Amino acid sequence: MKKSDIKILAEIGCDRIRMPKVYKAKWLKALRSRNYIQGYGSLYNEGRMDFCCLGVLQHCLTGGVEYDPWGRPENYITHEWAKDWNISQKQNKNHAEYQLYYDLTFVYTNFVRTASELNDLIGLSFNEIADIIEDQIIGI
Repeated sequence: MKKSDIKILAEIGCDRIRMPKVYKAKWLKALRSRNYIQGYGSLYNEGRMDFCCLGVLQHCLTGGVEYDPWGRPENYITHEWAKDWNISQKQNKNHAEYQLYYDLTFVYTNFVRTASELNDLIGLSFNEIADIIEDQIIGI
């Protein structure tokens, strides 16, 4: 990760994402495997049978994704899930630490972007997202 990207994260009160090396390796392998159909809007879409990049993370680690109290797949990973799986990122009060859900923050083209933005709004492929993850997440 470039020093300028680290500075961009620091300016908004974030640091780099940390997760166990084995989880990072599993997520990268899963994203690059072509075993997952890429979708948007939620961790998993039962109708389309597709995943967002965060859904792939949960599925490759647990064999499933989180569901909300109404039985629908969540849109993001929850703080509790991230904590249970030792995935962390210091974030400022305008980011996920003060919200119900958790979204991982990266730098893409000199702008701060969340994993869900890279997947849903910008439309990067799983391979492109994997390259960013490989470069920016610290394996612990």
